Amino acid sequence: MRFRIGGAAVTLLALLTLVYLVAPTILVFGMAFNSAPDLSFPPSGFSMQWFQSYLESPVWVDATIRSLVIGVVSCALSVMFGTAAAVGLARTRGPVFNAISAIIGLPLVVPGIIIGLALFDLYSRMHVVGDLTAIILAHTMLGVPYVFVNVMASFTRFDFRLEQASLGLGAGPWSTFRHVTFPGILPGVIAGSFFAFISSWDDLAVTMLIAGSTSRTLPVVMFSGIRFNVDPTIAAVAAILTAVVLVLAAARTLLERRMLR
Repeated sequence: MRFRIGGAAVTLLALLTLVYLVAPTILVFGMAFNSAPDLSFPPSGFSMQWFQSYLESPVWVDATIRSLVIGVVSCALSVMFGTAAAVGLARTRGPVFNAISAIIGLPLVVPGIIIGLALFDLYSRMHVVGDLTAIILAHTMLGVPYVFVNVMASFTRFDFRLEQASLGLGAGPWSTFRHVTFPGILPGVIAGSFFAFISSWDDLAVTMLIAGSTSRTLPVVMFSGIRFNVDPTIAAVAAILTAVVLVLAAARTLLERRMLR
């Protein structure tokens, strides 16, 4: 009897937690399709007017394209550098491994506002505040730790004897990496790339300080809109941001399941 009560309590707690986590998303989508001229819930009617307003605004569209470009390029660079770092350190242990891993993981533990202030000071001295390349490099720095951590996790299940067998049979280092090592760590690369893109797509604290007034991304424009002019279009933009994350999460899950078959 006690086990049944305990199981029911755990199930109820899990359901309440799920509702608590999902409720903001439901509210956002509800306000995005609301026909009322303000941010309100529940919706008074169904309307696509705020999405139309978003598509007709050059400010929103330019910010979206800029966010996608920064996210995709910084994600690709993060995968390149993060995977290379993980491959280089996969066979290393001890103080050197701990020190390098701690340095790579610093962006995960240092508050974004501190990183943003440090980068703003550096970029202002270099006169590159608002430069798209500088923003991409900053987002790459934020994304590399996610790739590194996930690829290192894949290496914990990787059999290094496969590499030795490949090299022993005459394959070169690059051929061994491409046909043996990389397929083995691919789930970690995919997971890391997902988190690297999301960290760039949703970043506000760092980008707000280094984007200037000419290279604002979607979260920065949203924040400015909330501060100075509460427009229901923001709900539509938030719904789009959320939808992109959900689609990428579903795609990542499907890819991982296919690779595990």
